[in-house]
Amino acid sequence: MQRFSRALNIGTNVTNETRKGFLAVSKELHYETNILARNFVKRKSNLLELILPDITDEFPAEVIQGVNEITFKHGYYNIFISSHEYRTLV
Repeated sequence: MQRFSRALNIGTNVTNETRKGFLAVSKELHYETNILARNFVKRKSNLLELILPDITDEFPAEVIQGVNEITFKHGYYNIFISSHEYRTLV
């Protein structure tokens, strides 16, 4: 499995011919990289947590959408949390 992973990553000691073969097999098998595993190995999560008082309002929804668009372009994933700071629980 390590060789397969290494073959898919550009910049490693794998010939282009070998990489092309592995890419063909991965496409045929509908292989997708496990982001959590990759980030675990890199010791980097690429997660951004955003805490908002109430995520159901229109303003936070627009903020969430904008943050999602920008961070995704840079390879980050988001966790949005409502703090319920000003909400009354019934």
